[in-house]
Amino acid sequence: MGLSYAWTPSGDGIVALGNVIDCNPNSPEMGKVIAGPQMSIFGWDGSERTIIPGFFYGISMDRTGTMIAAAHFENGFQDANPTIEIYSAQTGQLVLPLGPGSNPQFQP
Repeated sequence: MGLSYAWTPSGDGIVALGNVIDCNPNSPEMGKVIAGPQMSIFGWDGSERTIIPGFFYGISMDRTGTMIAAAHFENGFQDANPTIEIYSAQTGQLVLPLGPGSNPQFQP
């Protein structure tokens, strides 16, 4: 289940926030979140290149495809004061916390 996303600058995939939900109609756990929330980079070939655990919104990728900016919500949307953070698209590591905000945008 994807909730927020941005295209990669090369057009070869997307960066998306989502949860993995059990969609098996025969499962007693149908509808239950089984993984996530997490921000991931998905390629059109079906690969999941980078996984960054946490709840993020307002995802933006820089034009080089090396950095991701997002508002990090510590407690989902209940967090009234998310933090804008910059992450490495290659490693998923936090590069720089910028401070309060909700919708970061790299220059197109």
